[in-house]
Amino acid sequence: MNIILYITDKQLVYTHHALQALVKLYNGINILGYASFNNLQYDISMYGKRLKFIPEENLQFMNYNLIILCGNNYDFINITKRLSQFNIDVNKIFTDKVIAIPNFTFAKYSKLINSQLTIFSRNCFAGILYNTFNMRFLTPFINMFFEEDDFLSFLHNPTIVNGEINLIGTSVDEILKTEYPIGQIDNIKLFFNHYKNFTKAKNIFYERRKRINWFNLLVVTYTDSESKLKEFDNLPYAKKVCFTSFPSNLDSAYYLETYQEKPLELWDRCNHVAAGRLQKYDYFDMLLYGKKTLLS
Repeated sequence: MNIILYITDKQLVYTHHALQALVKLYNGINILGYASFNNLQYDISMYGKRLKFIPEENLQFMNYNLIILCGNNYDFINITKRLSQFNIDVNKIFTDKVIAIPNFTFAKYSKLINSQLTIFSRNCFAGILYNTFNMRFLTPFINMFFEEDDFLSFLHNPTIVNGEINLIGTSVDEILKTEYPIGQIDNIKLFFNHYKNFTKAKNIFYERRKRINWFNLLVVTYTDSESKLKEFDNLPYAKKVCFTSFPSNLDSAYYLETYQEKPLELWDRCNHVAAGRLQKYDYFDMLLYGKKTLLS
């Protein structure tokens, strides 16, 4: 397995985990060197060896199996577009974050990418997870959130997603200190907390709802209420996940305890799961099959 690292910054925590995963998969790897955006050069060492710098324009001449995007901040879509200009096979480009996901294999990841998964989530879980796995947004529920009862009501009658959205007011994000619009579809409120302009939020929502794959849905929520969990668990969806702050034997219940001295709110723990930072359950079992598998 010949690998080239594409460095975007020197935050390489995920990179080390990804390389360890590949060593286990292939009983060894060969790192040919590293490239970087705009040919910036770094002092990069792996396994006690200083890595050779490879200019972007020379990548096409290298005998590689895999290019791994490395760092904390990279735009997967824009970098793959950039590398394609150098005649790079974009199907051989993966991110360190994805490869570092527990139980990753190329077969599982390919199956997930090709599954055309639509996620209906109560908060930003869907958008964060799509970004973590470099998947296209196949849901309109991006950069927004629902109140708990409204999300459950929506799941009882999801076809209302095709209705008209009206502006009913605004609110202020207490963390970002920004005002954002609140829309309403049927009797369901949509809090567009990552938008400043209602028309933009509405139009993006309308465009993305065209992409919904009704044949492969995953519905995701979170709750502190056992009664709400039971209502959610009884919904007729094949794949459903409810992150909870308490243990439960229900199939859809994914318990997320907290260990920090300053505990995260449950909604934030959900987002940490989506970002790959809180790893308790097997992602591929959850996303592909709606199966709850604890990581060992």
